[in-house]
Amino acid sequence: MSRRGAYAHPRADNALEDAYSQNLSFVGGLPVSAYDEDWLKSRIDADFAVQPSKEQWEFSHNAEVYR
Repeated sequence: MSRRGAYAHPRADNALEDAYSQNLSFVGGLPVSAYDEDWLKSRIDADFAVQPSKEQWEFSHNAEVYR
């Protein structure tokens, strides 16, 4: 059985599509700052299903990462 993924191909940005996933699944247990605040507030089961940690995560990188 081959486990090779799709062949490499250029990906084009499509301004007509949303920049985020419309998929209903999500990754639970991430820092609370990793979730869209409005989405998280709309989830009545956030504490049970999403289980965001109270940790605030700084989503920034050193400029050297991009070189």
